[in-house]
Amino acid sequence: MKLASLYNFAANVLTGENAPDGIPITPASSTKIQDILTFSFELIAAISFLIIIIAGLRFILSAGEPNKLNSARQAIIYALVGLVVSLSATVIVKFVIGSL
Repeated sequence: MKLASLYNFAANVLTGENAPDGIPITPASSTKIQDILTFSFELIAAISFLIIIIAGLRFILSAGEPNKLNSARQAIIYALVGLVVSLSATVIVKFVIGSL
């Protein structure tokens, strides 16, 4: 399946339209897709930020226990990776939809 037809299919599913593959999606439907994806990536970023705060508190309250320190450190690293991925995905989606 071509990328354009896959994009049209996703847009048709999200907007409830049943347009054939040859018809390009309308700007209104691409705006809806962008809004949905941007919201989901921002939600992921907010959750990642919350996890960083909680893991930081666990790091501070670990009282020097190696297992708790390591667990909190890994949670912070994974949450930072999730934050970077979600912010990057937001930028990529805006760029791709803006170029269509």
